[in-house]
Amino acid sequence: MFIAGRCASEIVSGISSGVSRQAKPIIMPWSPAPCSSRGSLSSPLRVSREWSTPAAISADVRIEREGAATDDAFDVTLHYPRMRALLRASMLAASPGPTFAVHGTRGSFVKYGLDPQEEALKSGRTPDEPNWDAEPPDRHGKLTTPEGTRTIPSIPSSFTHYYENVRDAIQGTAPPAVTTEQMLDVMHGLELALASSRKRCVLPWAASERPSTAPGPNRH
Repeated sequence: MFIAGRCASEIVSGISSGVSRQAKPIIMPWSPAPCSSRGSLSSPLRVSREWSTPAAISADVRIEREGAATDDAFDVTLHYPRMRALLRASMLAASPGPTFAVHGTRGSFVKYGLDPQEEALKSGRTPDEPNWDAEPPDRHGKLTTPEGTRTIPSIPSSFTHYYENVRDAIQGTAPPAVTTEQMLDVMHGLELALASSRKRCVLPWAASERPSTAPGPNRH
């Protein structure tokens, strides 16, 4: 996404990231275990934060499905001086929109489809198989410029890389790929999004309010 974004844009005017799907209806009186959409927010929030620190954030976090036990949809806007990053998710999208869209002065990059790893695992494939999570070509991103449109193949990845890094970091053989500062940054964004939704207002991204990295009191 970021390679295509740099190619497409000297100035980025807008970014959107969506995690939407069609969920099965909730049949009452069965009550689903609490499963918040906030987990879906953390990934696009972390990705969008790679661009720079936003000046402010506004959010609408809500329940859309009748009978849902917790919030299952959100629309979040990260405010930058000359652009907006839109993050959204819904469980009521039978025909989801783009997963990523970046628009700028020199073109647009648009990509559809969710991470293929979940679908691969459900079908019985495992990470130790070659090309176990290969993405279909029709899900590759499209970079459109005045010269035309070309396909940008997705770079393969694997959930296992993260957990291998956690193991190596614990053993002291590698630095953590996700730092404490990055984790706290996402937590700060999640808390601000919930507060913005609750207060129905735009909130500044105030670093002074971010959770502290200092260790808490000892508890026995």
